[in-house]
Amino acid sequence: MTKSSFNFVTKHDINFHPYKIQVAHKLEPTDYGRRVNFCRWFTHQARTNRFLANSIIGDEANFCLNGTVSTQNVRCYAPKGQLPEFKYEKHHSREKLSVWIGLCGNGEIIGPYFFNRNVNGRTYGDMLLQFVYPAIARAYQRYGLVFDGLWWFQDGAPAHRTRAIRRSLHQKFENRVVALNERVEWPPRSPDLTPCDFFLWGHLKQKVFSTEVPNLVELRRRIVDSTNDLRQNQGIIRRSFQDMVRRTNLCIRRNGGHVETT
Repeated sequence: MTKSSFNFVTKHDINFHPYKIQVAHKLEPTDYGRRVNFCRWFTHQARTNRFLANSIIGDEANFCLNGTVSTQNVRCYAPKGQLPEFKYEKHHSREKLSVWIGLCGNGEIIGPYFFNRNVNGRTYGDMLLQFVYPAIARAYQRYGLVFDGLWWFQDGAPAHRTRAIRRSLHQKFENRVVALNERVEWPPRSPDLTPCDFFLWGHLKQKVFSTEVPNLVELRRRIVDSTNDLRQNQGIIRRSFQDMVRRTNLCIRRNGGHVETT
């Protein structure tokens, strides 16, 4: 059956709708209040001048050469209005690239940065000093900010929580660090609230894996090219931060529950 025939049958004959696979982290009982606290703080801060523009949110992701289903290219069909129950078995591949990218609320992108070794406190710290801090200075120099007034957001991955990393971040951003165990805490298990997870990685993987990737050299080239293409559209990056405001407001209304469920 051709693709066009399949689409016609599912849409017109059996009235089925294609649903994109959604991955949600199971929330622990204590997570709901922490998510609400963060969302209330964030929505309040978002009303202040240039808060969103001065925010930088970074994250790592693995791009596997093979053995992993890209959920960007998978759809599960079910009657319209009835979300399907679907899961797939994930097979780990040794052939992968570990990538860090930072999104800036002013529309700039920091990265991509490729880790040559496993991501730990040492390699993450080297990246900050040698790559991220200089790139941030370039991205914000025309505003005359450098680091003054900028906010840094990161999740609670073990590599992010070492004493040396926290000290380094506070030297640059002072008390404007949003992370686990900080004055303003990034809530655990909350990828639905950060544009790196709800926008960036899905966008890039859809571009990178649109056709089969033969080797790691080509995988790296596609990641760089796709990121550079996105870099030319600063408006979509700024809109992803605005969508973060929408999501945090929705999370508050749902008492800390997921924002990507119906």
